[in-house]
Amino acid sequence: MSLALAFNRSARVMILAVHPDDESIAAGGLIQQAIAAGANVRIVFITDGDNNPWPQRYIEKRWTIARNDRMRWGRRRREEALSALSVLGVKAEEAVFLGFPDQGLTDLLLTNGVGAHGMEALEREVLEWDPSLLIVPSMRDLHPDHNATGVAIDILLQRWPSALERPQVLAYLVHGEAQGSTVAESMQLSPVQLLLKRVAILSHESQMKLGSWRFLKHAQPRELYLDLKASSDERSSLIKVTHDEHDIKIYYRLSRFSRLLGAPQLYIVTGTARFKIDLAHLSDAMELIDCINNRAIRAVQAFMVGDDCQLTISREYLPDAQQAYFKLARGIGFFDADGWCPYELQPQPVRKKVGSVAIIPCFNVEDYCEPVIIAATQYADRVIVIDDGSSDRTGEIITRLCKTLSHKIVPISFPENRGKGVGLMAGFRLALERYDFQALITLDADGQHPPAHIQSLLECMKPEIDMVVGERDISRMPGRSKLGNTLASGMLRWIYPAAPVDTQSGMRGFSQRFAAEIAATIEGCRYETEFQILLLALSRRRSIASVTIPTVYLDDNRSSKFRPITDSLRIFGTLILWRLGFGPKVVL
Repeated sequence: MSLALAFNRSARVMILAVHPDDESIAAGGLIQQAIAAGANVRIVFITDGDNNPWPQRYIEKRWTIARNDRMRWGRRRREEALSALSVLGVKAEEAVFLGFPDQGLTDLLLTNGVGAHGMEALEREVLEWDPSLLIVPSMRDLHPDHNATGVAIDILLQRWPSALERPQVLAYLVHGEAQGSTVAESMQLSPVQLLLKRVAILSHESQMKLGSWRFLKHAQPRELYLDLKASSDERSSLIKVTHDEHDIKIYYRLSRFSRLLGAPQLYIVTGTARFKIDLAHLSDAMELIDCINNRAIRAVQAFMVGDDCQLTISREYLPDAQQAYFKLARGIGFFDADGWCPYELQPQPVRKKVGSVAIIPCFNVEDYCEPVIIAATQYADRVIVIDDGSSDRTGEIITRLCKTLSHKIVPISFPENRGKGVGLMAGFRLALERYDFQALITLDADGQHPPAHIQSLLECMKPEIDMVVGERDISRMPGRSKLGNTLASGMLRWIYPAAPVDTQSGMRGFSQRFAAEIAATIEGCRYETEFQILLLALSRRRSIASVTIPTVYLDDNRSSKFRPITDSLRIFGTLILWRLGFGPKVVL
């Protein structure tokens, strides 16, 4: 798509060039077409590109670069920029040099700097000129100065004065690939325009000495522009951000190598707040550093599984933010691994407050499930029942009960069997989405877990408790269950002495905070899912309590779908993979 039709004598085109040469690399063709159409064009150079030591050392044959040397280099780069603009048809008086600190725009963004070199100076320049088209660096660009500028402009757009018409905004990407991003606009260059773009790039002679090919590769017949909020690459280290009325949870992936070698930090920016978190050493009480007021608050919890990490921050520190920007800075090398990722923090639908939610997965249990479900509604405020693709009358029974107990029962139905763990996790996520609960209880539908003992688990769910396990007497279990439970318990307690005796019990209670951790970390499969949940609690040192429940196996455990050999091997394999660092990843 061409932008040429949008250009006329009333158009006002502003290009924000982070460094001298960005104007030619990113918009050399666009500038020429705007000038040809009679549009007004303004080029704003945010920095002078003066912190550019290696080309300066090479050209000037000096190792030490003093302040005066940098200033002289900056003047040279300004002159080169004016020469390049002359090639493109832009008059010198249409160039503005702000002189912001080169390689210092992230710090400026984080401290919300004020004064002549604060972000306000950039905002004032944009607002006073009042562009109809604004060309800016992408938040996804891997150069810290570029992506910080993209964030600053997006924040400005959110509070754009109502008296001014909001401009069309397009983003350019110089450092990095646009893979996975939808191109918002593109501009086809004529052969003459392409030639002049190359000449303009070459006018930045100081940058050509160490490899002109790095710059000339941007002289292509088509210039591409992205949406300013182009989605992050699926390979991004920052996986996702979730939030509710209480907390903001940030999930990212950072290798052990990066954590040990670098000084990784997470930056968080909103319209009014600026924070950073040092990630080198993770704990349950990490500091949230307020960059504007230069103070630290112990307000961050971190949990690690393999290379995946979850950070939890109380919403009280970002009370009014409707959008926040996050960036994971590795602390290794000059360029970022990723740019900034914007996330909406709009108010979530109010969840209904309830005391407890029970989850009952069902698969071909027509002879047992009805009394279990009915009894569970007497002890839990809401009961989520999952029909995991049953081929008998289980689904019909659940449908009938939902009609008579619609105020209590919430159904989930799968067309085919997906495994107990998948059903459990679907129940977890639905409970967290709809209800603000004190405790979540899981139990089986085949009568092994008497619903009356839901009350016992609820009584044990104190504020400091994350998980309660209903323990049975292993000595009274049938052989097919006793062997697997005894082996798993022995191995697990050897590794984690705090492990409960009954590792296979499906009757458990969870706090809402730990249920949210589980839902964000474990995707769900078959019987090993319950073992993964227990491993998660033990590895993260969650507070685990136990209550005694009856050992019930109807018809010598005929109703159980547990396969002693196959499922025991899956459980032991889960433990081995977990210990090797191949635990579950963050669920997308």
